[in-house]
Amino acid sequence: MSKNVKPSQEERPPLSGEQEAAIPLLLAGKTDAETAAAVGVSRQTVNAWANHDTAFIAAVNYERREVWRAQRARLQEAMTKATETVIAALNSDNESIRLKTALYLLEHCGLAELTPEKEETAGAVEEKLNPSIYSRLGW
Repeated sequence: MSKNVKPSQEERPPLSGEQEAAIPLLLAGKTDAETAAAVGVSRQTVNAWANHDTAFIAAVNYERREVWRAQRARLQEAMTKATETVIAALNSDNESIRLKTALYLLEHCGLAELTPEKEETAGAVEEKLNPSIYSRLGW
């Protein structure tokens, strides 16, 4: 079965109404006890579903992936808007806004503090290429 395909009814037994109702509650972060109270079963029952019922576990995993897919799509949309906003600020008629935006962007991309790599002695290079027995032993 593909990761992107919802488990079909032929591949797993149908879940009970209580199990179907429990899934969104668990995905929302409710505890087993809170979920159990909301769907009318015991905490132990919810715990058994979550830890031993393969159909329930598969359904929870599928729904969790769907939540992540939806959130990832929302973030991708937000990234497009954020990029457009930064570009607009970089193209602003106001020089102060352009400069502040450019500096902020460089700092947060880690480019404002770029420095050349430190110089190394020939001995340090030699040690990297041919570590001594002491270095290999961690001494």
